[in-house]
Amino acid sequence: MRGSFRAILPLLFVATSSLQADLNDALIPLTLKQMARTDRLPKPVEEAVLFTEVALDLGLPKYGASEGWPGEALSRMALSRLNNLSNSKTAKEIQAFLAEGFISTSLEPDTPADPLWGDLIKRSGEGGIHTPTSPEALLKKIKALGKIKFKVTRVENRTTHLHVEADRSGAEYSASWLTSWTDTKPPKLINLTVKNFETIISEGPWFHDVTNTVIWKKLTF
Repeated sequence: MRGSFRAILPLLFVATSSLQADLNDALIPLTLKQMARTDRLPKPVEEAVLFTEVALDLGLPKYGASEGWPGEALSRMALSRLNNLSNSKTAKEIQAFLAEGFISTSLEPDTPADPLWGDLIKRSGEGGIHTPTSPEALLKKIKALGKIKFKVTRVENRTTHLHVEADRSGAEYSASWLTSWTDTKPPKLINLTVKNFETIISEGPWFHDVTNTVIWKKLTF
């Protein structure tokens, strides 16, 4: 048995050596080429082109640029301005957010009500025509909606598209608004358009106590 093992060892060595040779033959030679980071290119530009062998597009953002798209900046600013506007308590505070000649549609027109079920009715429609709106009038409209939440859904040039929700005692409001802003810092509101709205109104309480109906005379309760 020991003699057989000694006879096999040379064969294993030869086989291993052959396998290693095959692996070496199968290796693919690689050529590495040094490329520079755009923020570490040599100066002047002509040297950078020679170093990288690639033509540079100097119009591209630099490495590590932190500025967002223009629409993102307007979206953040519009949300901040609208939240502050909706929390304003006086017409003077409202005035700070409005451009000269501000116009607005109605936020919640008094349209005919459609019955839903039980005590629930629905009013819906569009905001209507634009009219010059004073800070006092806008404050009254805003406060009539109740507690408001805004969400920007799209930005086009200086106009933000918003989904708006509000709730107050006995009513829930949802709408699509368009708000246009001046190109100033901070931006001011030029006009406000209600594309469509829907208000669900309860003429009675939203919830009823049905404890007695459910458990009735069960002694365990």
